[in-house]
Amino acid sequence: MEGPQGSRAQQSALLEPNEVVRAELPTPGHGTHPALVRLSRRIMEQRAGIRAASTHHKNPYSRSCFPAGTQILLADRTSRPIEAIRIGDKVLGFNGADPIPTLVYGIETPLRDHLYTLTFSNGSTLQLTREHPLFTRDGWKSLAPASTLEEVPALLVGTLQVGHQVLSHRGSFETIVHIAFEACSIGTFNLQNRADNYFANGFLAHTKAQMALCGHCAIGFADFACRVGSLDDCRRP
Repeated sequence: MEGPQGSRAQQSALLEPNEVVRAELPTPGHGTHPALVRLSRRIMEQRAGIRAASTHHKNPYSRSCFPAGTQILLADRTSRPIEAIRIGDKVLGFNGADPIPTLVYGIETPLRDHLYTLTFSNGSTLQLTREHPLFTRDGWKSLAPASTLEEVPALLVGTLQVGHQVLSHRGSFETIVHIAFEACSIGTFNLQNRADNYFANGFLAHTKAQMALCGHCAIGFADFACRVGSLDDCRRP
């Protein structure tokens, strides 16, 4: 039977089909408490393939993303194109009640075959792929909930349609007035952070991360249920 890490071939199969850059998790050294060793192994199992931040990998949870040029709101309320965001940057997330600063620990760069353009009542636009959830008055919704479910089984979302209102960084909900589809081959980007969400072109988007690094957040993570404030807290036995 394979050990916790599995064979190299198994890891390679698990990590397809999309590229991801992730920060490295520390490896417990000699004398480390056994509970921490077990927890570290669990983290590695759930985040198979994690390496140094400069290394590219495949990730099964990264199909839905945003194109280059999408403006990401930083913790200081300035913005930067998503392709210019780096691991360690602080972006603005949302905890269910208030905007919060949150550290970027992963960057995904899948190649996609389409984009949708959402146009809002205030004149803003947002381009995204069909699986990517946005936060509405009625909770998380995507243009293709079945595809979102296939990508992230723990994330249940409704169907995003014209007329739905999406949360903006100003705290208001803006109405979608038009949705357009374009078939294309395009490189896209997605960010991972501890808030599990960020503001793209001013609208709250889900990261689609598997939040259960420590097992505490396996249920309800899509509803701002993370009980810890950092990866260090999450690693505690």
